[in-house]
Amino acid sequence: MRRRALLRLFFVLASLLSIVAAVLGKMVLHEPATYGAISVPTGQERRNLSGQFYSSVWHMMDSVRNPNEEQWGATFSADQINSYFEEDFIRARPFRLPEEIHSPRVQIEPNRLCLAFRYGQGFWSSVVTLELNAWLVANEPNAVAVEVLGFHAGSLPCSTQSLLERVADTARQWNVEVTWYRYRGHPVALLRLPSDQPNPSILLQRLEFQEGKIEIAGRSTEGTPLRNMVPSVESGGE
Repeated sequence: MRRRALLRLFFVLASLLSIVAAVLGKMVLHEPATYGAISVPTGQERRNLSGQFYSSVWHMMDSVRNPNEEQWGATFSADQINSYFEEDFIRARPFRLPEEIHSPRVQIEPNRLCLAFRYGQGFWSSVVTLELNAWLVANEPNAVAVEVLGFHAGSLPCSTQSLLERVADTARQWNVEVTWYRYRGHPVALLRLPSDQPNPSILLQRLEFQEGKIEIAGRSTEGTPLRNMVPSVESGGE
């Protein structure tokens, strides 16, 4: 009788583990409906939108570099960004994503940006989504608060600890000071950039997520070598 009881217990536990594994696998492999919906169909319009994003980025950067232009700014739509990911990003490779990450897309709403990408290849790939909000910190020049609203693999919530550590390490490599705290139950990164300039020559004045677009604006107090802050698209920075 004791042996039968142990066998019965073993089979019950094995069945439970199989069910849990199947449910977790289905949750991880689940593709959010919004991921496919925000894709821009291939064609001339997508190529045009990609070119508009690329041109707007370089126009803004040229304005920042130009000592005769004090004010600068740009508005980027989600369709432009997603088109760029599908077109010129693949061709120009301004920076390299880890090999297991591909097909990034964004969705933008008021006070919310959702970055989604595929992780892995083939059947076992999963759509990872990262939901963020960001704002400029009042009375502190060039301080940006980035709030992590959600982090999922498929429909399964993920721990943000490894994400926070990677963000901090990457930011420090770019000489950006990072401080973490919690706000409304969410982790928030306070980014101060660049951290080695007490009198920065770039002053961010606007960073806002609106319906379907991002607005960025600022002013330059002198001719600024912005290429020292970000890798050059022309050189295909790593």
